Amino acid sequence: MVLKFATFFKKKLRLNYLHVLCLLWLLLIYFTERIYPIQTLQKCNWDLWEPWADQAATAAAAAAKDGGSPLPIGAPARLGLFGDPQIIDNFSYPGRNYFLKRATIFITDLYHRKNWVFANQVLRFDRKFFLGDLFDGGREWKSPEEDAEWELEYQRFMRIFSDPPKVRDSEARTIFSLPGNHDIGFGNTLMQGAHARFVKHFGETSSYHFVGNHTVILLDTIAMMNTDNDKVYRRPYEFLNEYIMGVNDEMKQQPTVLLTHVPLFRDPHLSCGAKRESKENLPYVKGYQYQTMVSPEITDTILTTIQPVAVFSGDDHDACYIQHNYTVSDPPIKKTAEEYTTKSTSMAMGISRPGIQMLSLYHPHGMPDPEDGGPRSFETKICYLPNPFYPFILFFLLGLFTMVFLLSLNFLPVLIPTPMYRALGSHPVVVFADDSKAKRGFSSAAGGAADESDEFRNRATVNKRTGTADIELVSSLRYEDEENHNSDDGNSAGGLTSSGDSKGALANASRLISSAAVWKQIMRDLIVIFAVASTFFAILSITIYWEE
Repeated sequence: MVLKFATFFKKKLRLNYLHVLCLLWLLLIYFTERIYPIQTLQKCNWDLWEPWADQAATAAAAAAKDGGSPLPIGAPARLGLFGDPQIIDNFSYPGRNYFLKRATIFITDLYHRKNWVFANQVLRFDRKFFLGDLFDGGREWKSPEEDAEWELEYQRFMRIFSDPPKVRDSEARTIFSLPGNHDIGFGNTLMQGAHARFVKHFGETSSYHFVGNHTVILLDTIAMMNTDNDKVYRRPYEFLNEYIMGVNDEMKQQPTVLLTHVPLFRDPHLSCGAKRESKENLPYVKGYQYQTMVSPEITDTILTTIQPVAVFSGDDHDACYIQHNYTVSDPPIKKTAEEYTTKSTSMAMGISRPGIQMLSLYHPHGMPDPEDGGPRSFETKICYLPNPFYPFILFFLLGLFTMVFLLSLNFLPVLIPTPMYRALGSHPVVVFADDSKAKRGFSSAAGGAADESDEFRNRATVNKRTGTADIELVSSLRYEDEENHNSDDGNSAGGLTSSGDSKGALANASRLISSAAVWKQIMRDLIVIFAVASTFFAILSITIYWEE
């Protein structure tokens, strides 16, 4: 079978082993950079998990049974929630040298960009929201003099997460305005300059949006945690008051979804559910420029004021699901809000499988609210992004195969002569002046590749004067009739039959391994493969920034 394939490649396609190896590398790179990400995201298609079609059919059947008109089915609103992209910058990994840090930035940026482009193409979100921590070291550019450097990081971020031109100024544009502690600091240590800069480029840090007959609220809980500066903490509280007073009663009846960077307070001993990678629950701890949960008092204020049916938070980088039980007064009513802490979308945030939180909202006009006995109005799912380490594993395996193949191609014809080598095209044959037996069994193939390229011929010759061993590369090999080389006892061993022949082959193999010409040829092959593969990879890496 191997012989047939090799003969086909050589005679029909005019390919030698180097062409085949380069082709394998090109196919693998295309698979990892294009096919694999798309296949992974296709597993998250909305139709695979949304329940709305069945729910609409049930509602229509119930209305028809009661003699009423069925509710308009409509279409669900499909949202993508992107947690903690936290693009790597000069403040990340302070112990790494410059070149390793540049490589890390390139790899993580490319991972973000591929996932962003293909997620938009495959999943076609109606709206996209980021949940903070857009930058890793955004808060570290503190002074006005450093704004120019931050501006470069902002432009880099927008190149990665760019909207198509047709939606940049529409209601479907991506909302980036929710800040994280890595963007502006936290609480009493919040950087006012960084906060003002963030607002200037991304918009007000607290806002609300009407999507799919739901109210989606983005709340700057980081500023709410500040207790020292009323210019900082006053803004989110004023937003809540404006929301309560400014939204009409009809809008207030819509289910509300809250987006916050910092998770709301809960008992730290509560389980986060099966989706969490870490074995630890979400802790309640404080540190430099961070706090893992909103304080209990502010959490209660948020829940009783907004009364959300669902909360989506970021910051922790890992998934966590819990339920908040709270009570609103006038009259006292017990309510429940489900909170989903989303996974980070970055490959550098300490989790093995980054993900996007998909959120589907469906609440047709006239349908009762869930609190009034109506059906659930939202569904959510983690869409796991491509395994960031899987391509590296495949590259390692193909690299190992390439090296073993090249070594075998250069060394095995001496140790184990076989007809298979005849079909592989040009490769080395050992010629030793002091031992002609080593080349026995190899000559031009009868009726073979007379028109074969002389590309590899006469790379090295035998120094007859000194008797030193050099390597002659010929364009094809032929395995002569074994009967011409049988030993006195009639035994044959693949062309090297006698014990003397075996010893000679081993001696020649030893000299072959130490020969510089063989290793130079292997290095030439590796350089060609690397040049072809890296050029193709660079083309794919550049063109992904042109796609929408």
